[in-house]
Amino acid sequence: MHLPPFVKYTVALVLLAAILQNILWHVLYRTSNTPLDPAVGNTRLTKNPYLLPFYNTKRILVVGGTRGIGRGLALALAQQGASVTIVGRQGSHGGQDTVARLQATTTLSTSTSTPELKFIPADLSTLHGIFALATKLHYAHGQFDEVVFTINQFPNPLDPTTTDGHDRSIGIGVLARFVLLRRLVETRLLAHGARILSICASTKTEVLPPSWGRVQSILNRQQHFDGSIASFMATMGTMSYVHDTMVQVFAKKYKGLTLIGMHPGFVVTDLMQNTIFPKWCLPWLKRCMAPFSRSEKEIGWIGVQVLASPNVDKLEREYDQGRGQGRKGKYLYLNSLGEGRQSLPETYDVERQEWVEQWFDQVFEEGMQGMKGGSSE
Repeated sequence: MHLPPFVKYTVALVLLAAILQNILWHVLYRTSNTPLDPAVGNTRLTKNPYLLPFYNTKRILVVGGTRGIGRGLALALAQQGASVTIVGRQGSHGGQDTVARLQATTTLSTSTSTPELKFIPADLSTLHGIFALATKLHYAHGQFDEVVFTINQFPNPLDPTTTDGHDRSIGIGVLARFVLLRRLVETRLLAHGARILSICASTKTEVLPPSWGRVQSILNRQQHFDGSIASFMATMGTMSYVHDTMVQVFAKKYKGLTLIGMHPGFVVTDLMQNTIFPKWCLPWLKRCMAPFSRSEKEIGWIGVQVLASPNVDKLEREYDQGRGQGRKGKYLYLNSLGEGRQSLPETYDVERQEWVEQWFDQVFEEGMQGMKGGSSE
């Protein structure tokens, strides 16, 4: 078929631009990454003898481990010989499928022990479901050495709130994590010195927080996601802000734990469904993100290194010594966008942090009262 010259030139320029874009991202983003931790490895998928002894006897709980980032982490943990318990949606086939993939992964591992691999279905969109899960873990699954939280949900215009009235992104991405974590602490299901890795976008990096008044109105259930871009950004910013604040609150309150916050960068997962993006544009959006996005496998590998990193304790000591202001709790935030940077941020405004802590305590007590009045299953 004969094409006009300008069409040929246009197609050639578009193809050349696409090729150059991929080369540029490969050079700048993929190959020039500095190590996350010289003792553990780097962002490339390489084997390292340090990780296997660290995970060989560990029991790890992965909350949100049936898909996306959580599934990538669960697979990486199992490959390193850890016993992994994953939590996911009730009635989902993804849990058993993931356990089957974990079992296949462990056959490739050189671990000397036989890891336990389990799936627990739970409804973490409600306070009752979160407390019921904690009760189930207390009676049937014993103590965990480490916990990984990846559970999250984008704002959904078709179903913006939970049955408790909280915004779904706040209820699932923040409350579910920290209500469960507090119950795990109270029921002594965490080993002393346990590391808690919570993966979420952070207001310290890319997601800007909305005004403080907007944050309060969303947390107080006075405003909900309405499907607009402005509401989307306010909801995501509030979720990120409260997540970061709660990590720091728990770090100061529970000195026997090490809290690690991790920004995953861009990862294309099916969580993008049922958001403000029309379904017809999702395939194109994923293609546009592909050159600078990480896969589940890659982010799982990075998360495994972060959780095992001896730099966690090293940087914490340096932070405490350098500040000269006393201990602020074991809190480390790692920006894992590919550069391997590791830093400890300043705490948020004290009054705002106290307000968020009081809000959480009130919600937690509501959940406790609900459990007393109903069944734990």
